Amino acid sequence: MAIATLLCANAFAQSAEKTWRWTIEAEGQAGEIPAFGVGGTFGYQFNQRLYAGLGSDILLTIDGIGLNIPIFAVAKFDMLKQQNTPIVDLRGGINIDPGWGIEGFGSAALGYKFKGEKAVVCPAVGWIMQEGSSMVLRFTIEF
Repeated sequence: MAIATLLCANAFAQSAEKTWRWTIEAEGQAGEIPAFGVGGTFGYQFNQRLYAGLGSDILLTIDGIGLNIPIFAVAKFDMLKQQNTPIVDLRGGINIDPGWGIEGFGSAALGYKFKGEKAVVCPAVGWIMQEGSSMVLRFTIEF
């Protein structure tokens, strides 16, 4: 928790253009129940290092016909003040599964941000925790 607080304080201290941003993302989960989905987020870029927003995905389970709809808050921290930088992607929220109900989840991923002139591409890998844990692969395009 102390590290997250320091990252936030450092991020707010950096200067950069403040703006609203949205993302499109594809996600794959490998674990007891593999899944694949698409979704997006909408949020605010506070400075060069800190983005926070809200998002939702539609995930389909691979081993059968299953539908999950996660709704979450996301915070992304750029580790460096450069165009291309490693990032930390933290998420938490609820997962709505019509067959099982609603449950909470948390996710942490590390990725690398490649900045272009009009968009940012960011592949990331991490873990999602809900009832068990699964590996998550995420590919994000930011606008």
